[in-house]
Amino acid sequence: MNESKNNSVRHEKATNDKNKNQTNSTEKDLETNNSKQVEKNNKPEQKNNLTTAEKLPNSRDAKRHKIKYILIFIAGTIIVGIIATLLGGKMRDGLTKPPAYPPDIVFTIAWSILYITIGVASYMAFKSVEENKKRRDDIIWYAIHLFFNFMWPLFYFRLNLAIFSAIWLLFTVATAIVVTYRYYRANLYSGIMFTVYTMWLIYALYLNIGIAMLNM
Repeated sequence: MNESKNNSVRHEKATNDKNKNQTNSTEKDLETNNSKQVEKNNKPEQKNNLTTAEKLPNSRDAKRHKIKYILIFIAGTIIVGIIATLLGGKMRDGLTKPPAYPPDIVFTIAWSILYITIGVASYMAFKSVEENKKRRDDIIWYAIHLFFNFMWPLFYFRLNLAIFSAIWLLFTVATAIVVTYRYYRANLYSGIMFTVYTMWLIYALYLNIGIAMLNM
């Protein structure tokens, strides 16, 4: 009888221990799952924080690149114009001028505005093109045109080579037309601004040819 009772007590104790172990195991599983869930919920926030932190340097880099290209295209073009003007000097006195020849101050104002305009147009075209090859080709053609533009005042004003400078200016107009076409394909406003500049070059070509013919 006592033995049966002892067995029953032992069985009940074993059952309680088992249930207690299961309870503890369940609580541990719940704690583990809760910990994993909290960690999982925190991960996107950390990721977002990292993404925001990464965006700040990228934004600063983009601004630096923008300033750099503005200086290259706009300031660089203006510097070319200033040097070309200094090298060219003034036209000699006593020349017979063709009809519609403007006062000298008009050239100073017009060229100053136009150099800024084509610098802005070049920057806008550059920013509008994503293909590296097309960007490079646009820059090459623009550089070729600036070279012809840069040398013309030297031939026309300083060296008084009216006929040669007219031929040189003809090539300057030709390269301007190529750049205008390319800029129209890149950005409409760039094409329009370069069109206005090209029309001024054609007018300058008319004056150059007129000076050459009337003073032979």
